[in-house]
Amino acid sequence: PVVPGRPLYYDPLRERPVLTQSFVPALTAGGRKHPITALAPAENENESIWQNLPGMFYYFPVQKLKPGAVTLLEHPTEGNEHGRYPLVAVQFYRRGRTMYLGVDSTWRWRFMRGDTSFGRFWGQAIRFLSSSRLLGANKRLSIAADKTTSILGQKITVRARCLDRFYEPARVKELNARIVSGRFKEQVLKLEAVPDSAGIFQGEFTPAAPGRYTISVATGAGEVAAEASCALNVRMPALEYDNPGMNAATLRKIAGASGGKYFSLFDIARISGELEKIREEYTSEEQHDIWDTPLLLVLFTALVVTEWAVRKRKMLA
Repeated sequence: PVVPGRPLYYDPLRERPVLTQSFVPALTAGGRKHPITALAPAENENESIWQNLPGMFYYFPVQKLKPGAVTLLEHPTEGNEHGRYPLVAVQFYRRGRTMYLGVDSTWRWRFMRGDTSFGRFWGQAIRFLSSSRLLGANKRLSIAADKTTSILGQKITVRARCLDRFYEPARVKELNARIVSGRFKEQVLKLEAVPDSAGIFQGEFTPAAPGRYTISVATGAGEVAAEASCALNVRMPALEYDNPGMNAATLRKIAGASGGKYFSLFDIARISGELEKIREEYTSEEQHDIWDTPLLLVLFTALVVTEWAVRKRKMLA
């Protein structure tokens, strides 16, 4: 029962490759926008993280994708007549979702780089695969956004799966989805049929403000009516939490602009020596009261005596 749910076809005649050099999985166009492979909120930063992850020494070659499946990661160089070998692929299957993973060394990410990328990848994969169970009990219609929580300004991809009353893929060119938010009036989003993916429809939109959004789609009428919906939470960017790691380059710039120096954890022993080299000039201010100084008393006495003498001589006293 597991075989029909796989998003690709295996090639039983293809021998498993013997590798002596590591390779780094490459993001596909679908992988750049998918929540499973979003290791950073910015697309260029996400691309950089994937390019710098530890390499792998094994992959399982497959023949090709099934209709409706999406490749998220592929081999950077190896492939066949159908294109590069898929390493991570997903697809809708009946009321759920399935994922194919053709590598066995994601543990290297955690062993060599820590928990961040490893935990984010597997956490998002589990969340994506299990979220389909929350989309409602309708068997003919389902809808989902590529993210359940988004940052304001990010583009949201909405995919729907629609079957007709005979449970065959719907033969229509588009579906109209409704986007409802408490702060804005209802918005219509057109979901267009995905080529070579019968019954799958897709559209994109960018939320205009933070808040909770409900995306719903309905088809048919009467006994054959079907409706499905999903929720999306949009929040303001929180840059201080998106990348909480130390930014050594920025710290060096701050230290240089303020006339200081940057020290890493391994340079702590040098700090005391550098402090001794610092020479600074200080300006101090001293106040002295002159009203009770001897010089002032002598001057005052001399003036009084002079006045008295002048007045005495002029017969003014």
